[in-house]
Amino acid sequence: MLLFVCFPHVSAAQTVAKRVLITQPVEEPNLTTLRGNTYPLAHAEYDRGATPGSLPMQRMLLAPKRTPEQETALEDLLDQQQDKSSPNSHAWLTPQQFGQQFGSADEDLQAITSWLQVQGFQISRVSNGRTA
Repeated sequence: MLLFVCFPHVSAAQTVAKRVLITQPVEEPNLTTLRGNTYPLAHAEYDRGATPGSLPMQRMLLAPKRTPEQETALEDLLDQQQDKSSPNSHAWLTPQQFGQQFGSADEDLQAITSWLQVQGFQISRVSNGRTA
């Protein structure tokens, strides 16, 4: 009796070398204000003034951008997962696998979390997908 066990896999072509994106120390003069990411109901008419520094922020998500190479590889994988003729058809990734392929580099995560901690934030965790 011959038994074959098949495990879905993601082809090696999907693996993209991670590139460190934060190449210099994060310093106040080099920061950029992001535009267009304000809550839609945040208007001056609702402003109640500054909040006390002791008011905790219960949840904040910071989502680093993927490299163009990672973004292209992710789009390719998503297309392959939906293509029944592809060996990657329905070959879903665990969050850890996703993070290894499409998440931030260790060095970038360390730079981000270190800077946030210096600013007074407490980091509860980095997502398994390494994207938040």
